[in-house]
Amino acid sequence: MAGLECSRLPELEPPPWDVQQLRAALGREQPAGRWPQRSLLRLSRLLGRPLVRLAREAQRLSRRFARCGGAELRGALRIVLPWPLARRCCSAGLAALSLYSMNGARGFGLGKAARCGLALSVGRFFRWMADCRLAPRIHPHAAVYLVAAMECLLLELAARVAPPPGPGTGTVTPQHIDRFLATQPDLRGLCQHHRHLDCARTAQGELVSRAMQHLHRMKWWDCGDGSPASHSHSHRHGPLHWDTEALYTLCYFMQSAQLEWDSPGVEPGTVILSTDRPLPALPPLMEWLRVSVAHALHRRSPSVDSDDVRQASRVLLPGVDCEPRQLKADECCCASLKLDAAATEAKFHQGLGFRMLNCGRTDLVSQAVRLLGPDGINTRSEQGLSPLMFACARGDEAMVQVLLDAGADVNLELLLDTGAHVDGSLGAGGENYSETPLQLASASGDLELVSLLLERGADPMMGTMSRNGITSTSHGDMSPFSQAAAHGHRSVFRKLLSHSEEEMRNVLSLEEMLAEGRELPGGREQPAAEPTLATPSHGTKVRLAVLKEALYHSAEHGYLDISLDCKGRGVPWSLHSWFLSLETAFVQHRRPVIQCLLREFGSLKEEDVQRQLLLECLPLLFDILRVSKNEAISEQVAAILAQCYGPFPIPKFAEIKRKHISRLDPHFLNNKEMSDVTFLVEGKQFYAHRVLLFTASPRFKMLLSSRMPSDNPCNILIEIGHIKYHVFRMVMQYLYYGGTDSLQIRSCDVLELMSAARFFQLESLQRHCELLCARTISVANCVETYNHAKFLGAAPLAAFCEGYFLKNMVSLMESEAFRRLLYSPGEEPRGRDVLRDLELALAARIQSIQLSACNGSIV
Repeated sequence: MAGLECSRLPELEPPPWDVQQLRAALGREQPAGRWPQRSLLRLSRLLGRPLVRLAREAQRLSRRFARCGGAELRGALRIVLPWPLARRCCSAGLAALSLYSMNGARGFGLGKAARCGLALSVGRFFRWMADCRLAPRIHPHAAVYLVAAMECLLLELAARVAPPPGPGTGTVTPQHIDRFLATQPDLRGLCQHHRHLDCARTAQGELVSRAMQHLHRMKWWDCGDGSPASHSHSHRHGPLHWDTEALYTLCYFMQSAQLEWDSPGVEPGTVILSTDRPLPALPPLMEWLRVSVAHALHRRSPSVDSDDVRQASRVLLPGVDCEPRQLKADECCCASLKLDAAATEAKFHQGLGFRMLNCGRTDLVSQAVRLLGPDGINTRSEQGLSPLMFACARGDEAMVQVLLDAGADVNLELLLDTGAHVDGSLGAGGENYSETPLQLASASGDLELVSLLLERGADPMMGTMSRNGITSTSHGDMSPFSQAAAHGHRSVFRKLLSHSEEEMRNVLSLEEMLAEGRELPGGREQPAAEPTLATPSHGTKVRLAVLKEALYHSAEHGYLDISLDCKGRGVPWSLHSWFLSLETAFVQHRRPVIQCLLREFGSLKEEDVQRQLLLECLPLLFDILRVSKNEAISEQVAAILAQCYGPFPIPKFAEIKRKHISRLDPHFLNNKEMSDVTFLVEGKQFYAHRVLLFTASPRFKMLLSSRMPSDNPCNILIEIGHIKYHVFRMVMQYLYYGGTDSLQIRSCDVLELMSAARFFQLESLQRHCELLCARTISVANCVETYNHAKFLGAAPLAAFCEGYFLKNMVSLMESEAFRRLLYSPGEEPRGRDVLRDLELALAARIQSIQLSACNGSIV
């Protein structure tokens, strides 16, 4: 409203991503150094507003069936985003879901984001959707679609707001982002802070010109990618027409009375009731059509009704709101006009039966069952819902009890079909999967309803049968255990556990039944074995597989207590689940859990320790080591790092072989005869010869050139003040003898000789000293050697010391000098730098081991 303050979107704090994930997503298409930290923070803030808009619309669309799936997310994308952008985001979601399904056969070793090929975390998005209560039940496909759409939107936003690369535009600043965003009409309204889509400023702009290409037909069909399509691309839906009431509603919102400022520039201002909205303040007509059609397509309706227009007004106009569509059983008659008289009568009878059941009167159940049709109490609506499923979705425990008493099938599967063809394949963006009432109740967290269904014989091991056009899951997934674990309902999960354990005690395996018939000596019968997780019976294997899946989902979504419950039932850790659980415990500062998880690292199977996941674990392990003040935790992390380094020896480095070394007869070493240069070391004179020193190194050449007097070139005196006399003599002995063979270097002089070699730029002598240090390294001198190598820039020796640290970290953690090296405070964070160097060294070591194993060699 002109002159009146509009309501603002809530700020997203914290978002379900971090700056590192944004940088990784942008790094796939743009140079990594182009986006500094402050620009990524600005981009993150802007990206949060479209996410809030999508979440609000998905939440409203999910109210009808109390679930949020891929269809609800696609509907929200069509409502919020312009047609071209919605089409790209829906295509990205479909591609990510295809990868997610194809990688499902690889088990639970990969994270959900890795299975989809995405940089943002699918598990964090699912947890965020559950915490924001988008719906009582959230399907995993919804999180996949949302993450893929947000990554696509991120790349689109970054490509359009960043200046083109060129001289002087190497990095993107927040000022660049704001300036270029103002020139993008479709993104500007999407990223502004108002609750409504601010389209009035773009009514004459590029937004309309981009969308006018879709206006040449007034008939729409859903082609699954978020945009209208011609009849040649779709044959399932008929032409989409507008009801008369919808047109009246559209005219009302475009010409209704509203409060406006009278003479906005005059003080004091007055508010009057205007009968017509000014044209510049109205959203474009194309936006009205787009949003209204998107609501109709989500309902899979052949017509746009008045409520679709009201929903569009809520999205487009400031200060307008209306209730979302509720779950209704009478929508099954929406296509009755296409049926003959008998079929239409059956449809109306079925709708009447559903309404009679929904009214909650138990005395009408028998009459309603007769109206539902030949399937009786198990009749499904066009949405695939039986009366029991309607009651479970609403959480109506009393009606569930009544329907179960009337004979409703507790294990009847809900077929959710959005896009499936008669031959079993799917159209673009289609899904086809089934759910049971127990899965619906477990996902919504209704403990009383779950208990009731279990008492009536519901199968907690039955999973969702998914057929998405790419793979067909025959064994089922997302069982009630996984639904409860994915949504964080621990009480429901424990109820399912206790029920399954009780059922297992009552069921005998074939081996146990055979054992029952055997008699022990003395006429005593052999007692049957108690079924446990170690028993290789079929029921135990199924239960173990179900709990493995539940552990995977609980770890992905950050529900640590449920993950620990699964582990307490004997479910083995995978590296992925262990890493995510450890990360959650670290974020929540749960020190006892961290200690327990670190102790269980050794139980991981060697084949599960994959290179990619292990490299992801390293930053977390070093973060724990960096901030932990608990000695037990530090020692456990040290043991894990030593185990990751492996039993192979530390990589060695070789001598530097010089092609030609200038030398003189050793007789001239410190011989005053024929000497032309004198060094003064510790007050003692040492005689040398320029002919040798001038070509020995650039340092000697510079010393001789700067101190050569013009009047008497034979009398040169050079004072060396920071090197001991016997060390300097060893340097000269190396030069006169032409190598290190004649040197007798004591262990206490190696570091000083290496410093002298570094000062005089004698690389071969320095490398020889580094090799001597590597051969004599020990727990007592490794810290001093490392500090000396870092100070002198001796990279090979420093790398060898880092390998020694990692290989012997357990014993080194008891050394006070080593602990000071890691944690000593100072002007510069030396401990942080050392830990970072160790992390990089261990990552390179793991990659080297993996590469050597692939080539059949040994590191």
